[in-house]
Amino acid sequence: MKGSDIIFPTIVENFLNDGIAILGEEEEYVVQKFLEQAYVEQPCNEAVVYALIRFSNAKQNFEEAKEIGQAFLMMDGYNKEILGELSATFLSLNEMDTYFSLVKQHLDKEAQLDHFETNGMEEESNVIPFPKKIKPRRSVANFLEWGTAEQLEFLQQARFHDVEPYVEVFSVFLKDATTSPFVKSMIFELLQEKKSG
Repeated sequence: MKGSDIIFPTIVENFLNDGIAILGEEEEYVVQKFLEQAYVEQPCNEAVVYALIRFSNAKQNFEEAKEIGQAFLMMDGYNKEILGELSATFLSLNEMDTYFSLVKQHLDKEAQLDHFETNGMEEESNVIPFPKKIKPRRSVANFLEWGTAEQLEFLQQARFHDVEPYVEVFSVFLKDATTSPFVKSMIFELLQEKKSG
């Protein structure tokens, strides 16, 4: 992660690796105070922001997690890990529409950067390119091996094209116990949209 020049104490690393259940009440307080102080000192440090959002989600302080995440996204841009953790926040607040618009903004920004990198030095012309059919950038074959953020990103892109070839594969993912509940809800939503559409 960019800006991750911070070294977390062992107790914070333990929380990040094993979750809040391993912490006692006093340890939770220590982790919270450390992360809050680190955030005050380095509000654009991706590792600190991610850890604080994760801690807030674990303590069910979803509004606080949302504020921290949105402040980071407005100040410093986008980060897949932070967007992934924010999916839990927005799902708990029943604001997935807002989350999907954040992801869409991220994908649009990424596409603009890709376009600029490949076409940045082109001469200007008055030719309007014919729109191409949007296709996801990755194959769905290794979907279960991807991280939650990558799965959500793929599903967000899938909204813009025919998902018929993926219906059978997606139904397998819905039955798989290891698939993230956020990913399952988005697959279900996508399949429902395509059925009604």
